[in-house]
Amino acid sequence: QCLGERTVEVTSGPAEESRLEGEAPQVALDRAPRVAFSGSAGVGKTTLASALAESLGVSYLPEGMRREVEMGLDLRLLSHSDLKALVLRLWRQQVEREDACLARGEGFVSDRSPLDYLAFWMTYGFVHNEEESAQLAQEVAKRIAHYDRIVLLPHGVLPLEADGVRSTNLWIQRR
Repeated sequence: QCLGERTVEVTSGPAEESRLEGEAPQVALDRAPRVAFSGSAGVGKTTLASALAESLGVSYLPEGMRREVEMGLDLRLLSHSDLKALVLRLWRQQVEREDACLARGEGFVSDRSPLDYLAFWMTYGFVHNEEESAQLAQEVAKRIAHYDRIVLLPHGVLPLEADGVRSTNLWIQRR
């Protein structure tokens, strides 16, 4: 699959990684791959993650916030504590979906990475409780070990599309 200027090839075989100078990184797995997409709103995570999951024949783990907004949630109406509760609920849902795939021995492609939830935590200013923040950071560190690749999609690579969920305002996308 081509993502911007880098190409990643997923093959089957013994679990090992090799890269020669000038060649694309390759991941050889003895099981289905586990991949996550990360990046700001509107960069194409959903489009690429769902297409890659279909191509690989693995489960697609959708982003939870999109579903909430499509069901009518207006984030501007949430208090700081309500937004914190929402981020934690979405994080728990992500963990449950990943664990379900892992329990079945399946691969998956996720529309969000665990690192995104830690970034939300920090961006929205929930870091004042050091113990709670450290606990989330430890959980995230454990979760990323389940992934073979986390693909970061930078803003501005794909044209913004008005999908009714995300803003097409470039300045909002860069947040």
